[in-house]
Amino acid sequence: MTSRQPPNTRVQRTRSSASPPHSPLTRSPLGRPIALALLLLLGFTPLQSAELPPPALEAIRESVFRYEMKECPWGEGGEGTVYFLSQGTNDDPSSELLARFSQERFPVEPVSASVRDSEGYFRDRSTGARGSIYAVAEIRHVSASEVEAHGSYCTNIAVFRLRLEKGQWRVVKERRIGRS
Repeated sequence: MTSRQPPNTRVQRTRSSASPPHSPLTRSPLGRPIALALLLLLGFTPLQSAELPPPALEAIRESVFRYEMKECPWGEGGEGTVYFLSQGTNDDPSSELLARFSQERFPVEPVSASVRDSEGYFRDRSTGARGSIYAVAEIRHVSASEVEAHGSYCTNIAVFRLRLEKGQWRVVKERRIGRS
């Protein structure tokens, strides 16, 4: 006597028998992953910067700022001495983030401490010293261990790819997308 198995309710047959290369239509197991893959390919990311924990955002911004400073070391040529940091749309970084730069050779100040002079240069409001603005704007997740951050420094506008390696965010790629 043979026991009869209950029908697989996740599979809907459209013909009386399966005929290769045709396959049965699935209702759930393949449908959700395919829909998710399509959304990811179209640019939807499940974790945007607002969903990243604040300590991770601060670490990502710090890494991008340090990369920008290394790539365009303002002050090395005697032209300026102040690094002005900006996040988002011309907002000041947190005081905690600024404190991470307290040991730099040149002063690091929030962007609100700068003013543009008549020649178009940025200057420190209190000392008059020239400087340059280094910015980090949008941050978005690419994967569990990678993010992209939009930023600008000197005359470059770029997208930075960062990877979490041994607990530290590190810029692994820069793609310049314009000049300011």
